[in-house]
Amino acid sequence: MYGLEDYEGLNPRDSMEGLRNEGLSEAQLDYLQEVIPAPEDWLHMNHEEKLDSINMMELRRDEMEIPTDLMPQEYFECISDVKQLEQFANIESVEQCISTANEFYETGRAEVFMEGGIETREQLAKEYFENIKDSLGLPADIPIEFRPMDSLGGYSPETNSITLNESYLEHPDPRGLIKTITHESEHAFQQQVVDNPHLYPDIPSEVIASWKYNMDHYKSAQVYGFEAYRNQPIEKDAFAFESYVFSQVDKLKNLRD
Repeated sequence: MYGLEDYEGLNPRDSMEGLRNEGLSEAQLDYLQEVIPAPEDWLHMNHEEKLDSINMMELRRDEMEIPTDLMPQEYFECISDVKQLEQFANIESVEQCISTANEFYETGRAEVFMEGGIETREQLAKEYFENIKDSLGLPADIPIEFRPMDSLGGYSPETNSITLNESYLEHPDPRGLIKTITHESEHAFQQQVVDNPHLYPDIPSEVIASWKYNMDHYKSAQVYGFEAYRNQPIEKDAFAFESYVFSQVDKLKNLRD
């Protein structure tokens, strides 16, 4: 099994085309073309399949005697992607949320949102939330509502509900809205884990303890400043979760375009 830490500090070489000037043999170059997955294939792999793919790359790299620092950029992008995914305690849920967010665009819901009125946009947002709840395994009774507020949105552990700024419904581009729904839904997931740790044996106890302590000692941006707010455990997780999900959605969208 490869160790992701082994790749810290290594700089990727050029893309496949650029390696023709690095002294690799035609057989080595043919290997690289064969074993490194195409972007469209990689993006549709789950975590286990990505691990298998990287392990196969490593095995064949050794066989072909290709130095690690002569591997192409695409290889290191695969390594980086897995490292990003493995920062999350709920990898399978992350993958399902990527599928849910991608489906919002792939099925044309984003276009319907852009062209629709306030009621249509609210309906689509609530539909997306229901799908994200399913992806995260959240209870079906968590409500969502729109109302005037100073922030983009928020999750309330006291009422176990999500509130969103109603101004989102006035903008034709749904991206900010569904990103906020995704972010706040991760907070609902964190609460679910803290309240029911026995249901999540795969999530390390130290992660759960960190989330619980943070929930009891939450730092709001208004009181502690944005940096302290952004860097506390539950916000770091939620922002990273939102960012990773939509980075993958963007890659899938670029492939379609």
